[in-house]
Amino acid sequence: MNGSVPTGGRCRHSRLHVTFMPLVACISLALVPRTGMATCYITGASPVAFGIVGGSGANTSGDVQFTCMSDSPGNTVTYSVCVYVDPNSGSPMGIDPRQMKQDWPVDYLAYNLYADPARSQVLGSTTSGHAVYSTVVTLAPGAAFNGRMTIYGNVPPQTVTSGNYVSRNTVWMRSPWSPGATAPDAAACAAAGNTGQAYLGVTATKADTC
Repeated sequence: MNGSVPTGGRCRHSRLHVTFMPLVACISLALVPRTGMATCYITGASPVAFGIVGGSGANTSGDVQFTCMSDSPGNTVTYSVCVYVDPNSGSPMGIDPRQMKQDWPVDYLAYNLYADPARSQVLGSTTSGHAVYSTVVTLAPGAAFNGRMTIYGNVPPQTVTSGNYVSRNTVWMRSPWSPGATAPDAAACAAAGNTGQAYLGVTATKADTC
């Protein structure tokens, strides 16, 4: 009798262990959300080419081309597609205003990039803290979208040495998404990782006004 009691206790404990663990595993799996794949990426960038700039300055535009896709089965997804422009290493680092450089004789031509045709919203870099330039894309399950985001340029009136000026930049894209028809906010873009990049050249020829 003394030998049977411990044996029975161990059997009851073993049965409880075997039946309890699968239950915990099932509950844990049920709480894990399932998400499909979604992505946006840059497919190209058209240069911001001012051409010949006279004494009164100039306006022009370029654009960023992108593709968004949704592989989320059965779910509509909505992106905030956000664009930033960073000066490349070796180019002048200012953002507002930016600068093009002439190598010889060395001189600088101020310009700026904007997110709107009125040229009132400065297009910032990934670290400048300017208002985010974004567009919203909503996709049905399995759909894709090809889009463009225009970049508006302005060279204000100024006196600099005549010649050819260039600014070398990198366009970065961030594209957080959420299920349904509500787009992530600007803070989500700021916190998201980069999903695409492309080179963006800015060029101008300053006319000799003498």
